[in-house]
Amino acid sequence: MTRMCPRLVVTRLNLEALEGREVPAGAITAAVTNGKLTVTGDDQGNGLTVLVGANSVILTPDATTTINGQAAGAGVIIQGTATSLTAKLAGGSDNFSIDGNGDFALAAANFDLGDGTNFLHLTTNGRVTLGSLNGKDPAAGGDGKSKAVFSAPWNKIDGGGGLNAFDGLTPTTAPPQYTGLTVVNFLNWTDPNP
Repeated sequence: MTRMCPRLVVTRLNLEALEGREVPAGAITAAVTNGKLTVTGDDQGNGLTVLVGANSVILTPDATTTINGQAAGAGVIIQGTATSLTAKLAGGSDNFSIDGNGDFALAAANFDLGDGTNFLHLTTNGRVTLGSLNGKDPAAGGDGKSKAVFSAPWNKIDGGGGLNAFDGLTPTTAPPQYTGLTVVNFLNWTDPNP
């Protein structure tokens, strides 16, 4: 009598690569033209730190933001002397910070952080001087060239630790050039001329 042996079936397992699952990055374009630093964002969350030097500007994005088409998180050095700033970051939750290791001085500044929960961080070991961003509108003796625009009441301007002064900030009102904010949106600031 002939016996039949059961035949062994061998199954080989293999792995297949899945498509990429990358988080979409916010994209920023930046340039210095005729002394004006222009920073423009998109509707994604944008995060960056700005260092204005004598002859260049260093922009360091967060890990999810690209600047001028570079890889997300890669810093960019823009040659040129910046004496003013216009930042329009559009939608998404944006974080705009200055480098905390030195002075930040510009003759004029315009911050429009757009929709979303946004933070404007003006915290440094040095001085922050933003020319006409001084809490005074043209009728009160300011030149009215600088402003910050926020479109949501939960946005904050945080001065960080130390003595921070903002002329025009009172216990009940925010400076007029800060559209969309009230005094509760200013953290760690005092008025030097109450």
